[in-house]
Amino acid sequence: MALIKDWSLNDVWQLFSIVDDGDIESYSDNFHYMKKHYSAGNAGVCDLFAGNLAQNKSCGSRFGCFLCALNKEDLSLENQMDTDPKTYGFMRPLNDLRTYMINTLFDYNNRSTLGRKLSKDGYIKVGLNQYSLPYRMKLLKMVLTIQQEAYETSGNHTIDLIDYKELLAIQFAWSREGGESWNGTQDLA
Repeated sequence: MALIKDWSLNDVWQLFSIVDDGDIESYSDNFHYMKKHYSAGNAGVCDLFAGNLAQNKSCGSRFGCFLCALNKEDLSLENQMDTDPKTYGFMRPLNDLRTYMINTLFDYNNRSTLGRKLSKDGYIKVGLNQYSLPYRMKLLKMVLTIQQEAYETSGNHTIDLIDYKELLAIQFAWSREGGESWNGTQDLA
């Protein structure tokens, strides 16, 4: 059973603050970078970090998959980039990719009519479902460009979204759809 199972988020933040004040011993005596990360995600505002425990307000940052389309904007990520561009600015291309994908989510010109499922009667239902091959190629080119630019300009950051094995799997899938006559021959240009 988890020791903090019944704790609120505020309880966890208060523990971090107590550990940082040196009132109790912990496996770590410094949560500085974690607090900096969450504070930047909340536009630099977090009452707990200022020592104001009376308000019992934790940071409102949300971190997860940068491509999550449940919210139109990723305010935590945008706050981080605006609050501390030197530390978090490398993530701007990821946010731009996310924004592009959200803005084109319902553009049905980017969808394929390729049937994916065989019915019990042996028919394939055809309809707008997955992204079209040209759109997926465009997304792959964008991702590989982000990776290449991060590699060329990295001081401390590199972005690895797709590795070589995944790229081979993508090319294999595309060749099965008829997008390439032979794996690896499709030009993304």
